Amino acid sequence: MLVLCTGSKPTVMPLPVDVGSRHLDLDEALAPSHLKSILPLHHGIVIGVIGASHSAVLALRNLYNFAASSQPGVRIKWFTRHPLRYAEEKDGWILRDNTGLKGEAADVSISLLACR
Repeated sequence: MLVLCTGSKPTVMPLPVDVGSRHLDLDEALAPSHLKSILPLHHGIVIGVIGASHSAVLALRNLYNFAASSQPGVRIKWFTRHPLRYAEEKDGWILRDNTGLKGEAADVSISLLACR
């Protein structure tokens, strides 16, 4: 399965090879209560998440919690094009205010990096 977290609009892109994968919609990955009903319950499933945005980090958190609580056989692969970027408060302004991680996503990303 593949979750593309690469922008504010859903994007479906073909993979370079057919691996029989199913796309997991970002809205599905952001709804932890729905993951049990949409993910297959068997070992060996690999879910790839592409992106380093707020939505990618929150999707990773939800998938990790799902795997840790009910599906220990799930493996999550995280792919980014660049290191995580955080918003930084400066004197009266915020560096990377629109693009940097902040709040809950920033807190979650620190935990995720510790698991990587």
